[in-house]
Amino acid sequence: MAWLEARAGRVHRDLPTRRTFEFEHAGARWFAKIHLGVGERELFKNLLVLRLPVFGAEAELGAIARLDAAGLPTLSVAAWGVSRDLLPTRRRSFLVTRAIEHDETLEDRVRARFLDPSERRDRIRDLAGLVRRMHEAGVNHRDLYLVHVLLTGDGLRLIDLHRAQVRGAVPRRWRAKDLAALVQQRTHYCSFLSLAFSLVFSLPLSLCLSLAPPAWARDDASGITCGRS
Repeated sequence: MAWLEARAGRVHRDLPTRRTFEFEHAGARWFAKIHLGVGERELFKNLLVLRLPVFGAEAELGAIARLDAAGLPTLSVAAWGVSRDLLPTRRRSFLVTRAIEHDETLEDRVRARFLDPSERRDRIRDLAGLVRRMHEAGVNHRDLYLVHVLLTGDGLRLIDLHRAQVRGAVPRRWRAKDLAALVQQRTHYCSFLSLAFSLVFSLPLSLCLSLAPPAWARDDASGITCGRS
């Protein structure tokens, strides 16, 4: 871990409990996420609201493995490790993934207003299908914002899974939380999904959410319909 911590590169996030940065090695680009231990204070703060904090890289590693097994495009793990501390609050861990060549995030695309109505419809369909398959694979993201969906030459790809949970089946409320994060996210002019639904159907989002099942992209747990056949 000392070798990794000594790498120089572009820092994407630097928090007391986690550091994410990009570096180059052996002629390739890599992303590293180092978990520095949550500490007792963070643990107690989370326990007060009846939840557990993210202790380390294991959660993201498990989510990546589950998505990869389901054939969903996500991160490619190059290395990971964990310290031998007995106390989980002081345990340090890391995860290194290969850099993904991409044009931009889905949030970048929406903010720039580059999508014409046809492309908006396609992106909504692809995103709805990706989220549905993620949930069917037993994974809920817990941080599902457009900035965590990359636009690549092969389509959409999920990233930033350190808060993800892996189960045999995702409960309805956790599916709803993921979808709510997407629906409620705001760009500088309006919600991506609200605008997309309005353009496709010339209807407000509240009405689109109540549409009946005939659709080519739908999450059965939420009843959100993203288009018609």
